[in-house]
Amino acid sequence: MKLTWGRARRAGIAFGAAVLTVLSLVPASASAEADAAAETAARKQPVLEAFWGGSPSADQVPWEMVNTISYFFASPAGGHCDKPNDKQRNDILSLQAVKRTHPGLTVLVSIGGWAAPGFSAGAATAESRRAFVSSCVDNWVRSFPAGLVDGLDVDWEFPVYGGLPEIGSSPADKENLNHLLVEFRQQMNRYAHQVGRRQPMKLSIDVPAGRRQDDGTGKGGAPYDQSKSFDLRTVGRLVDIFNLMTYDLCTGYATVSCFNDPLVKRPDDPNDKYNNDTGALEYMKAHGVPEHKIVLGVPFYGRSYTVTSDKNGGLYQPYTATEFLNYKDLVGPKWIGNPDFVQGWDPVVRSPYLWNAKTKTWVNFANPRSIQDRSRFARNNGLQGMMMWEIGLDDPQHSLLAAMTGPWLDR
Repeated sequence: MKLTWGRARRAGIAFGAAVLTVLSLVPASASAEADAAAETAARKQPVLEAFWGGSPSADQVPWEMVNTISYFFASPAGGHCDKPNDKQRNDILSLQAVKRTHPGLTVLVSIGGWAAPGFSAGAATAESRRAFVSSCVDNWVRSFPAGLVDGLDVDWEFPVYGGLPEIGSSPADKENLNHLLVEFRQQMNRYAHQVGRRQPMKLSIDVPAGRRQDDGTGKGGAPYDQSKSFDLRTVGRLVDIFNLMTYDLCTGYATVSCFNDPLVKRPDDPNDKYNNDTGALEYMKAHGVPEHKIVLGVPFYGRSYTVTSDKNGGLYQPYTATEFLNYKDLVGPKWIGNPDFVQGWDPVVRSPYLWNAKTKTWVNFANPRSIQDRSRFARNNGLQGMMMWEIGLDDPQHSLLAAMTGPWLDR
């Protein structure tokens, strides 16, 4: 599939019926028309999404660049959503003033995140799913003024395998996630009807791209296969926003230093063919995810590697240490401003890097040029929009955010 660059049986039957109830209460022809309308709407109104944890404060966010906020995180520990603490409540309430001046803003609450336990237990049975979803809707939607929270984002990292061992997992997670999404949709629709909401509630999910990941023992394992964790075709039908986490493609689980967010695969890259934006998108489309629902993710951070060899300028070398680096720190005197670092640009993967031969430190990161390239890639391939992790890591001038949204706002 070519992408454009530069421009139990009874339970199964019951679940199938539930999916059809949620997705298709109309004839097939009308359903096709609805899908076409949704695709057209996605092209007219892209998703420009910021993951936001309250920093910068709401009055410091450039809202003219953002139309969707995913507030992180509601905790699913114990198989139910916790109640927001005082800070979280105040953060979300601060968006009321924003909505008055930017009425098109969509506010989502993201549930979970890396190392968050509880999803597997909460999704295990029909009864646990009802209770789990009810707690999320009651605590993070219903407890705020009607119309403030517009939907929920499911960030389960990850069903079946690939997450840290202590979060809990089961082979049944893959199917149970489908059931859980149906339950979210049904309960959010019920809430919308109860409060007289005209616009449907939004349901979002975060799905990883190809990567080396935890193997279930807390150590780096084989390349992660999303299709073992997610029924991608069904998930793509059940959600409104399919956030593709095309970052963390090279982390502390990788065997060698490598790029966190390569646009394409370098010929000498030891990672598999899906461990890049182009390959990840091909994979998702081949598994039935509609491209007009995919929102491409970009990182507002980088990672350094202390490598054991200066071969290849530090790239694809074994390493002894690694460090996560915010972009706002990277542009400071310790990194980009340090004369011991040579800054380069890889024309194949379309990414910048730093190399310090004295300390054998190789750094990969994203900058405005690389992010703009990925944003154009997403737009030219008919995706729904862009998102990032996360807005608080950008510099005070919002350089990365401007690069991410510019290709969509200038059209």
